[in-house]
Amino acid sequence: MISTVHAAWRRHSTLGTLLMLSGFAGLTIGMLQVLSTLFAIRLGASGFQMGLISGAQSFCMAFMTLPAGLAAARFGPRAIYLTASLFVMAVYLVAPFSTSWVGVLIAGALGNLGIPFRIVAITGTFMERLKTFGASKAGWYRGSQVVGMIVAGPLLGTLILQRLGVFAGYWTVAAMFSVMAFAGLGILPAHPKAGARPTLRENVAGMAGLLRDPAVLGVCTVELSSSAVVACFTAFVVLIGVTMLHLPETLAVSVRFVEGGVAVCTLFLGSHALRALAAVTLYRVSLVLVVVGLVLVGLAQGYWSLSVATLLLGTGVGVTNIVNVRQLSALEHNKSRTASLQLMSSMSGSCLGGVVGGALSTVTGLRGLFFLSAAVYGVLALRWCFGGTAAQTPTAEAGPA
Repeated sequence: MISTVHAAWRRHSTLGTLLMLSGFAGLTIGMLQVLSTLFAIRLGASGFQMGLISGAQSFCMAFMTLPAGLAAARFGPRAIYLTASLFVMAVYLVAPFSTSWVGVLIAGALGNLGIPFRIVAITGTFMERLKTFGASKAGWYRGSQVVGMIVAGPLLGTLILQRLGVFAGYWTVAAMFSVMAFAGLGILPAHPKAGARPTLRENVAGMAGLLRDPAVLGVCTVELSSSAVVACFTAFVVLIGVTMLHLPETLAVSVRFVEGGVAVCTLFLGSHALRALAAVTLYRVSLVLVVVGLVLVGLAQGYWSLSVATLLLGTGVGVTNIVNVRQLSALEHNKSRTASLQLMSSMSGSCLGGVVGGALSTVTGLRGLFFLSAAVYGVLALRWCFGGTAAQTPTAEAGPA
């Protein structure tokens, strides 16, 4: 009896710590997005220079995802998480001393070189332990991250910057990284599997093997596609609301928070409600929700019709995230490498969604862009859902509720 209670307490304690680390990670990312933007504006950055700052951050983060997976598999999640956290902390301690937009760019780029190592370490550990936590918790990790990234982070970053200044904002972020660096030591494994330390050649071969696995490739394709959809929606929905539906700016911006809030609710509540459904069923449900949501965004005639479209889109993306984590956790692969591929897919999709969407919108128009997005996403997801691969992917065990 005592051993059972102790095991349950340790399981919930580990889950709570991982969610705390995930939430703080999202919080710092959200704060930094606001801090770097407003700091660069104060330093007189132009629109083109702001684009360079944002692009450099995204590029560095996407560029380091695969090396992060290789490093975690070689040295273990604990070592790379601690090292990366302290490195990022040091970067943001000196960032507020920047005297031009170039300093903001360099600080953001360096910081985003370290962040993928942290995300891969936590994500891989969560995937490894999901069978212990139970499939009903599959969406909790992403949900805790999104809360900090979309809602709490930007609000806190803006508040600190306005009330206390740039130094206080960046040093608060640096302090958070130092706390997270040592908070993760007790739960992150020293080595992925029984102290194994694969060589670089073995690591690269293992990563190449993952890319040849149809199940992993399919999940990553869906991850890339859904991230591109969210990026496209985030980039252009406010523009549609203001210029085409003639909504006040505050109402148009609120639609983005509706999408984020719905996705978070789906991740936390849907994980339990949907745990008994097969993966292929969930993929098909999410496919319908996302495609219908995109079409309705293109057809929206006012705030409420746009909100309904956002509700469907946010729910569909949330369901997709839940089942992606469940499926990758169930596969018998190194979780650090798997997590890095998932992160790379997500980051690549986010970059492509904004850049390609912006280019295509000059040809299709804003409404036409969402119709085209629905068609492309539908074709990719249909091939995945009905091509047989999704059905063959093992389903995560239910585990504790």
